Amino acid sequence: MESRRLEFCAGNTMRHELYDNLLKLKDKQYDVRVNGCMGRCRECREQPFALLDGQVIALEKGEA
Repeated sequence: MESRRLEFCAGNTMRHELYDNLLKLKDKQYDVRVNGCMGRCRECREQPFALLDGQVIALEKGEA
């Protein structure tokens, strides 16, 4: 099975305290990448988000 690419903004993961959880995903079927600024400042300020194979996925506040 081919791994799926999961990309996170470094600032977003720190702001929403998700970094430790990302380390757990690295052992799964995801190619996890933590990038610098991804140019999605609105999403970054408002809620945790990531790109899964290039598509935005986001959590509502309180889901993380």
